[in-house]
Amino acid sequence: MAIKIFSVLMGIFSLVFVFLGMQDLYSIEIKPYSVDFKSIEAHDIGAFELNSSIVNSFYEADDWIRFNDKDEFVRVNMLSLEQNISANELLMKDNNISLKGDVYYTDVNGTRIKSDEIFYIRDSKILYTDSNFKAYKDNNTLLGNSLIYDLEGRKIRIEGVRLWLDAR
Repeated sequence: MAIKIFSVLMGIFSLVFVFLGMQDLYSIEIKPYSVDFKSIEAHDIGAFELNSSIVNSFYEADDWIRFNDKDEFVRVNMLSLEQNISANELLMKDNNISLKGDVYYTDVNGTRIKSDEIFYIRDSKILYTDSNFKAYKDNNTLLGNSLIYDLEGRKIRIEGVRLWLDAR
């Protein structure tokens, strides 16, 4: 009787090992947790963009942190010959720049924009926001909900205008 029980258990044990041998247990794809490590961290940054004869731009930030796929800046000022931008935070990822917190933009055409959040696409040179903003053009003041500013074509498209003042 003990031999029958032993042979039945050995048969089941053999079938389990044959079944497990046909399985590919190591092909299970285990995805590691993606931890985003800083690769560079700097404080009190000042950088100049130079031409052969003049300084084109000056950039300053209190803090800069570079990750694998993005750059984060804190308290940023970008001063150039054609436009100036300041913000509390700047997030640069690929071709897109996101400016947040007391964003202020001004250019040589007399256009000034204040908002809590502004986005900038570098390739197409488009500045836009979907949050409330104030735009100033010469003596005119606009309050609105959405703004798209084509920097190359110098065209502003504003939606949801709530107030337009001409202070002459």
